[in-house]
Amino acid sequence: MENNPQPSDLSLESVEITAVPDDVPVPALGPTVVAILRPIASLKIAVSLFAMAIFLVLAGTLAQVNKDIWEVVRDYFRTPVAWIEWRVFFPKSFLMGTWLEGMTDIEKGKGFPFPGGWLIGGAMTINLIAAHAIRFKIQAKGHRLTSGLAVIGIGAALTAAVIVWGSMQSGQENQLLQEWPSLRILWQLAQGLVSGGVLLCGCVMVFRRRAGVVVLHLGVLLIMYNELLVGVSAIEGQMSIREGDTVDFEHDIRAIELSVVDTSPKDHNQVTVVPLTEEGVATRFLDRSDGDRVIEHPDLPFTIEIEKHFKNSMPPHNRRRPDTRFEGAKQIFRSLKDSFVTLPDHVQVFPGHGSGSACGKALGALPSTSVGYERRFAWW
Repeated sequence: MENNPQPSDLSLESVEITAVPDDVPVPALGPTVVAILRPIASLKIAVSLFAMAIFLVLAGTLAQVNKDIWEVVRDYFRTPVAWIEWRVFFPKSFLMGTWLEGMTDIEKGKGFPFPGGWLIGGAMTINLIAAHAIRFKIQAKGHRLTSGLAVIGIGAALTAAVIVWGSMQSGQENQLLQEWPSLRILWQLAQGLVSGGVLLCGCVMVFRRRAGVVVLHLGVLLIMYNELLVGVSAIEGQMSIREGDTVDFEHDIRAIELSVVDTSPKDHNQVTVVPLTEEGVATRFLDRSDGDRVIEHPDLPFTIEIEKHFKNSMPPHNRRRPDTRFEGAKQIFRSLKDSFVTLPDHVQVFPGHGSGSACGKALGALPSTSVGYERRFAWW
C-alpha cells in the first residue's frame, strides 16, 4: 500500500511574483555611478549656485560706476574667476553725508576673488545634467520609447532650424514683415511655439509627467550654451549710418587707436595707426605694468610713449571751462525765493525727480504737490 504524503507534511516555500508595469522607471546607471552623481546633483548646490549668480549680477551692476559695461562683462561674467572690489558696495552717491561716508574712499584694487559667470554657469550645467541622470529616468520602453525619441529628434531639428533661419534673416525677405515690423516678433514666437510643442510631445512619450520640467531645463541649457558661444566667438561691432549716407565698414566701439596723419604728400595722406586697446583690453602701449610702452614705427619720424590715459574723457579744446556748480545752485535757490513762492497756493506742481533719484538727497515721494503745501512744509 503506497503511502501518499499529506499536504501538511510537505515543506513549501512562498514565492511572490509582481508584474512590473511599463511606466515604472528602471535605473539605467550602476550603483557606483549613482553614488558619485548624487552629491553633485544636490538641490542645495543648485540653490547655492543661484544665490552666487544673483550676488555676481549685483556686484557687476554696482561695478559699472567705475568700469565700462564691456569691462564688467569681461571681468565679471565671461571669466572663470572674478575680482570684486570692496568699493563697489559703498557708492558715493548713496553714502555721502552718512556715517558710512568714510567707506567710500576704499583704495582701488582691494577686493576678493569670487566665482565668475563661466564657472557658475559650468557648475550649474553639471549639476543639472547630474540631476537628470539620477532623477529624470526614462519611463517608456519598446515602440513607445522609439517613437518618443524620434519625435524629440524632430523637435530638436526644428529648434535648430528656427535658430539658424532666424539668424540668417535680414528683414527684407517678407513684404508683410516690412510693412508690419511688430509681426516679426510674433512670427518668431509662433515658430518657437511649434518647435517647443514638438519637443514637449516627444518628452511626454518618454518622460510622461516630468516632460514639462525636461523641456524647461533643455531651454535653460540652450540659453547657457548660447552665452558661452557668444562669449568665445562673437565679434562686437557697430555701424553708424547717417540719414542719406552709405557706409561700408563697421567699428568696435571698445577699440581705441592712436592715429598719426602725415599730410605732406600732395595726392594722399599717410596714416599710421597704433592700437591702444583690443576688444576693450589695453595693449602694451597702455598697460602700465609693461615696461615696453614706447611706440616706434618706420613711418613715424618720432617715438611716442603714453604717460597717462584718461578714460571717458573729452578734449579740453585748449580752454578750461569755468566751474559753474555753485553759481548754478545759487540761481536755482534764488528762483525759489523770487519766483516760485510768489505763485498762488492752489498752483499744482509736478516734480521732475522723485524718491530714489541720484540728482538729490532725501527727495520726497509725492507724485504731485502745490505751491501752498511747499510754502508751508518745505525745509527751505
